[in-house]
Amino acid sequence: MVPHMQEQTKQEAPDYLRSAEVMELARISRRTLDRWTAEGILPVIKRPGMQRRYRRDAVERLLAGEPP
Repeated sequence: MVPHMQEQTKQEAPDYLRSAEVMELARISRRTLDRWTAEGILPVIKRPGMQRRYRRDAVERLLAGEPP
């Protein structure tokens, strides 16, 4: 792939955070993150092996008081 195309693709792809990163960024506990996920407050992407990922933009909107 051409280097400038890699940069463009990387910029277009959403940035995903692991649970620990969300908890650190939002300064919340695992229990709060689990509740936000269960209540649909913060959308989650479930991956194989019980891994969860959260879109950075959704987390940032939630912390700014906007709907994710």
